[in-house]
Amino acid sequence: MVFSLATYNIHARACSDNPGNLGAIVRLIARCDPDIVALQEIDSNLFQEKRIDQARLIARDLGMNFQPDPPRSEGPSPYANAVLSRHPMRLIRAESLPGLPNYHFPVRSALWVQVRIGGDTIQVINAHLGHHSQERLRQAEALLGPDWSRNPRCRPPLVLCGDFNAGPHSEAYRLLGRNFLDAQCQLEAGRPKNTWPSRFPLRRIDHVFISRDLLVRKISVPKSSLARKASDHLPLVVELEKFETPSV
Repeated sequence: MVFSLATYNIHARACSDNPGNLGAIVRLIARCDPDIVALQEIDSNLFQEKRIDQARLIARDLGMNFQPDPPRSEGPSPYANAVLSRHPMRLIRAESLPGLPNYHFPVRSALWVQVRIGGDTIQVINAHLGHHSQERLRQAEALLGPDWSRNPRCRPPLVLCGDFNAGPHSEAYRLLGRNFLDAQCQLEAGRPKNTWPSRFPLRRIDHVFISRDLLVRKISVPKSSLARKASDHLPLVVELEKFETPSV
């Protein structure tokens, strides 16, 4: 089984000031042509105020199924997530990630779906972590806990992806890297590609972590003029193959 996945922070607040940006995001994703798309920074406040469901609009224009963050008891966050898929999927979990006590940072969250591709089920966890290093570490620990990737229902193959706001030298990244493979580090040819900021990418903070039963076939980070204008992040696109154990 081979499938492609893109993780993309679409910086959707920019679309509230410039609605044409949403069309640029759709065109860019269409050019990448992934089977699964993990989106971060869907503007849930815009949805609340103007009744514009960005995830639905993007999915409609791409002809894909979609699963947005459901409303939360603590109210809308400017950092909502969504997963789009060409294949059937179902929501398993969507919850806020822990913050830091006595700090009033924006609420961050993760979204876990199961995607059915042929006879295989892929676990996809889409996460958006905070800006504070200790906040990110707590959130990474939560993703490695029993509610998320260590949940008995979260059987591999598994993709944990998103905007982690964490480079390869951060504690949060190293913790996740001890438990999963960084897809960008699995290809011998080429160096891992930076994803932020889009106009002059200096940092690698968007990641795709995978379970060890997945093989990386291809990696791309589009840097076209469209990609540089559509969002402040570049999309990270990976092509993956499930490792099939030979029958004895």
